Amino acid sequence: MKHIILFLLLLFNIYSCTLLAQAQTPSMKKQATTLFYQGDMQAAIPLFQQLYTAKHSHYYYQYLVQAYVMTKQYASAQKLIKQHYKDKNYRALFDMAYVAKAKGQNKQANKKYMEALKQMPRNKSAYLSVVNSMRRRGLFDWVEHTYLYAQKHLPHESFHLELAYLYQTLGKYRLMTDELLLLLEVKPEQEKTIHHRFQYLWRKQSSDSLLTYARTACLKKLQSAPDKIQFRTFLLWMSIQQQDFEMAEMQARALDKFARTEQKEPYLLELSRVLLNQQRYGQAARILKEIVHSKNVNKDAYYFEAQRGYLHAAFQHLKQAKAPINSDIAAVKASYDNFLHSLGWAYCHKQTVIDYADLLAHYTRRADSAVLFLQNSLSHLRLQPQDMGVVKLYLGDIYQEVEQPWEATLLYSQIEKDFPHDNLGFEARYRNALLSFYLGEVAWAEAQLDVLKAATDKKIANDAMKWALFITEAKAADTTQQLLRVYGRALQAQSQSKDTLAVSVLDTLLNTTDNAQLQAFFSLQKAQIWLAQQHIAP
Repeated sequence: MKHIILFLLLLFNIYSCTLLAQAQTPSMKKQATTLFYQGDMQAAIPLFQQLYTAKHSHYYYQYLVQAYVMTKQYASAQKLIKQHYKDKNYRALFDMAYVAKAKGQNKQANKKYMEALKQMPRNKSAYLSVVNSMRRRGLFDWVEHTYLYAQKHLPHESFHLELAYLYQTLGKYRLMTDELLLLLEVKPEQEKTIHHRFQYLWRKQSSDSLLTYARTACLKKLQSAPDKIQFRTFLLWMSIQQQDFEMAEMQARALDKFARTEQKEPYLLELSRVLLNQQRYGQAARILKEIVHSKNVNKDAYYFEAQRGYLHAAFQHLKQAKAPINSDIAAVKASYDNFLHSLGWAYCHKQTVIDYADLLAHYTRRADSAVLFLQNSLSHLRLQPQDMGVVKLYLGDIYQEVEQPWEATLLYSQIEKDFPHDNLGFEARYRNALLSFYLGEVAWAEAQLDVLKAATDKKIANDAMKWALFITEAKAADTTQQLLRVYGRALQAQSQSKDTLAVSVLDTLLNTTDNAQLQAFFSLQKAQIWLAQQHIAP
């Protein structure tokens, strides 16, 4: 019985010690790694020794070897390597090579390194594991050589991206460029990754010489492999990045001739999207019109996008002109009329409808026709609820121009109700608040603007705050609120495109008040009208 009790006490003691050691390990591990990265190797080494003794983990082993080397305890490092691996495998050879290199025994180090390379298993994961260890130790010359060796002995694998990252770290940007182009050659499906790396490189090193080098290197590859379409698309992408859109158009045309299929949309169409985004409307309109009238056009694939894109580009190009001539206005209108007559509502999108209504209201001076067109659109179009809300919002604006404010406020209120937690709903509420202000309902407008200060859309929140602040200041300067009501009429005239009337009312206000803040506000409004007339962004 006595022996049994002693055995149980011994077992309990061992179990308690094990639990204590397990509880201490995480805190000791954290302390050891913290000391290591702080550079206090003398304090870190004993802790890692204890951790490694308790558990022969490769994790603790790596830290301990590096700590020994950094404190020049080379014999301890070599002893630990032999103890950890027990046999002379390639990992042990790499670590022995590392120690020899640290001791300055470069010839011996390189010999062991090459011996280790030859013993390595021929798979990518093994090479990457070894390289990661070398990278942590700062052995970048060996990292580069290992990648190149692996690329040679594993021809079915690609290490070009890894080499590109390495050369980026080392500041060898031309070599980085070479590797990315090699990757593009063998793995064109990684085109987006390659683009991202080049964009990062050119942001960090905004040097024309690097761009020139990349273009020249790509052209050389294209000359030696003219069937590799990825080099042609890369040159097109480069021209777009440099905003050389004339060159990009030439390259897109060449690509369309090189790789024309009925299923593949034209590269010119892809370029037109970029041009629209960059507000290069004239060039976009010319290209899209050409696509629409092309004999090879595939109407099932991309014709309707090109047609709608052409209309949008042509109208926006018209708007860019300070004083568009009547013949240009008539030509754009005729294009819209032809589209609507030949294709009907089925192929209309939100932007097509809004652009045409804008054209009718502001360029042909037929706002009543714009209202009728938008009303018909809401009846016939099969749009998503969000897009329908945008069309309604624009119709509300046109209602204001034709002096139907109650119809406008009804539409704005509908949109608020349909999209209570969406930016579209906030925008409708904001326009409703301004309309109330135009109509002299200052208190109601102020209450709505106070709510909109908390809108999730920053622009709406900031605009609401600006207007609420103005109303507060104006009420303090003019207790009768007469100036506010008159100012509301000026804003209403501006919203109805009656700029001359708006400026006249603002001049009257400037002559009426001596308040510096109000005068500044009225003057700013006049300046904004003038800028809009000159087609200058404020």
